[in-house]
Amino acid sequence: MCNSKYKLTFSEWLTGEKEKLGAVSAAVLPLSDDKLTPLTLRLDGVFASNSLQPAYLNETGMMRSDPRRLFPRAKSLIFFGLPFRNVPVLPETLPEAKDPELAGMVAGYATRLDYHRCGQSFIHEFSGDLQAFIGEQFWSSGNVDTKPLAEKPLAAAAGLGKIGLNSCLLCPGNGSGCFIASLAIDFELPEIRANDFTLSCGECGNCRESCPNDVIGEDGKFKVDRCSSYISQDVKGKLNEKDTELLGNWIFGCDVCTASCPGSKLPKAFPVDLEWLLLSPASEIKRLIAPTPMGYAGVTQLRRNALTILKRRGTPKSLALVKTAGQKLQSELLKSIANDSS
Repeated sequence: MCNSKYKLTFSEWLTGEKEKLGAVSAAVLPLSDDKLTPLTLRLDGVFASNSLQPAYLNETGMMRSDPRRLFPRAKSLIFFGLPFRNVPVLPETLPEAKDPELAGMVAGYATRLDYHRCGQSFIHEFSGDLQAFIGEQFWSSGNVDTKPLAEKPLAAAAGLGKIGLNSCLLCPGNGSGCFIASLAIDFELPEIRANDFTLSCGECGNCRESCPNDVIGEDGKFKVDRCSSYISQDVKGKLNEKDTELLGNWIFGCDVCTASCPGSKLPKAFPVDLEWLLLSPASEIKRLIAPTPMGYAGVTQLRRNALTILKRRGTPKSLALVKTAGQKLQSELLKSIANDSS
């Protein structure tokens, strides 16, 4: 596939486009039977109903296992690896804790502009450039972890990277420091493998050794129900004793295993002032978290995590803040957590 106007093959053009838009890797996976059938058969098993995986995976497993079920019109999938370090820093940040006793940690990526928004902007700009290169109209659908698409295994199959022990896609030279943006298109593009490489994972063991919750087993299985990031975001309601311990000091996310991956260069985790989080007007907190990934969790979930952390910490100062919050907060869930003497 070549464009006479650009005097470039599609592969050459895509390489230039990737560099122009700040991606570290790009690949194209044709959605033909011979390319997809072996993979989808494996994915059917991966996404089969499993009590140890999040409920949304059970609910959308059949859709995830074959992108043609999600995108019946699509003929090609284009994948990009975008580094978290390039996500813009916001002009206003959450107040940083001055007192370690009243601090709760937020994963570094979550303090910046929501990477979903950045990825969608990237896809929008790329689509316009692709339209100019192809020279004809096409249907497309962009995705940045927003649709039931098995992004990681599909991107790995396209050569974008390799799925590591920490369950993240590792891109050469960038470790776990990238997120995936993809574009489904009803146009037959040539297969382009981003990398034909052997990327070792499992030899350094940094992610397994650094995780305080033993999430990554010796057998390589990722036990998501023990992951602080999953518990902080996706486990709803009052936490049981086990999840309270596993939450650690995280009010949103956890990037211990990803930050320890060589080459990741992730934004640093951030200590948020829990007194501000619990006692400030909810409208002010919502305004500050809305442009970030923390908007996904919402104010009540972040405050639940903050109260849980402070109660487990059990110092006079932390318990005094819990008591004050319990008298001020309106949420029945939060009042129950604050006033529970157990």
